[in-house]
Amino acid sequence: MARRTPKPSGEAVRTAARIKELEREILRKDKALAETAALLVLKKSPGDLGNLGGRGRYHGRETREMILALIEEAVTAGARRSCCSDLMGRPTSWRVTNVERSWRS
Repeated sequence: MARRTPKPSGEAVRTAARIKELEREILRKDKALAETAALLVLKKSPGDLGNLGGRGRYHGRETREMILALIEEAVTAGARRSCCSDLMGRPTSWRVTNVERSWRS
């Protein structure tokens, strides 16, 4: 006959739930810190990337390659593409994604 394990007490269940909640909070804060660090690096990147202008503005090949490399580096470091686009003067994330697609082709 199989041995039954005793049910955990109410306090043990609450403690386990609290530990799980704290682990989720730590993970969320780690992600936020990584994103902030990546955006800070992007903000202090070389070149004048403060505002890239409005829709349809022409950027030379070197500028496009530098922008794409910086975005990719920031995303790899933990930043969201939408935050990168906001930092670079683009109001919505879909524009950066579409711009990247058109620039890569």
